[in-house]
Amino acid sequence: MATASPRKQKRNQVQPEMPEVPSLAKGDKDAFTDHRARNTPGKTGNELTPALVYIAASLANVGGFLTGYNLGIVGGAMLFIQPYFELSTVCQEAIVSGTIITATASALCTAWFLENLGRRTTVIISGALTAVGGVIMGAAPTKEVLLLGRLVSGLAFGLASVASPVYVAEISPFYLRGSLISINQVMITFGILVSSLIAGALSHVTCEQWRYMVGVVGIPGVAQVIGFLFMPESPRWLTARGRLVEARDVLKRMRKCGEGKLQDEMDEIIEET
Repeated sequence: MATASPRKQKRNQVQPEMPEVPSLAKGDKDAFTDHRARNTPGKTGNELTPALVYIAASLANVGGFLTGYNLGIVGGAMLFIQPYFELSTVCQEAIVSGTIITATASALCTAWFLENLGRRTTVIISGALTAVGGVIMGAAPTKEVLLLGRLVSGLAFGLASVASPVYVAEISPFYLRGSLISINQVMITFGILVSSLIAGALSHVTCEQWRYMVGVVGIPGVAQVIGFLFMPESPRWLTARGRLVEARDVLKRMRKCGEGKLQDEMDEIIEET
């Protein structure tokens, strides 16, 4: 008696029944749909990001660029500063490291500025200190004045290293928050790169080229200050101060969504602050 081939035997075997996957109840489906709509930008056509968010974040992230530039430019400029002022080793160390010392001190104090003066005002102060420090360094007649300019610049980027990311985080919609904050780190690296390029380009200038290297940092500092005069304050800081009407107006300018979503985010801010 012929036996069935293994392939036919396998085909004739009874397939086990697959367990039923429980379906979502109607209420769960509605909740899932609502959650997906809230957390997937662009699905409804109303989840658009106003240009003001990108402009404000870009201006705030200038602080990262200034931090990188100040850190990088001293290496190239010191080759010309040392013979100009006939600096000793101790003086060179003070000019290079003085910025880091004041930056550390101001970064530790930034929380007070952010809470009492506001995020926007702190960024403006940082930009103003950068501009002042650039002018002092570029016009320094003595090594002591040059050191003073470096100390002022350190105060500036110590504030910026904390204030800029906080401001960007608080004005950004949730789906852009991580990207816009990470740009600050990219700008630090970019600032170091630009400082190297400028130091190399100006090294061929024969007349006090180091002044241009250290002084040019004041230009983006002034630009940041002027730009931030037209930027709004963080809605979270306004809410924490009880200025709810202003906070809602700012949030409305920073979002393009329906009143329901706007109110939901406003309620979330109130709850968290």
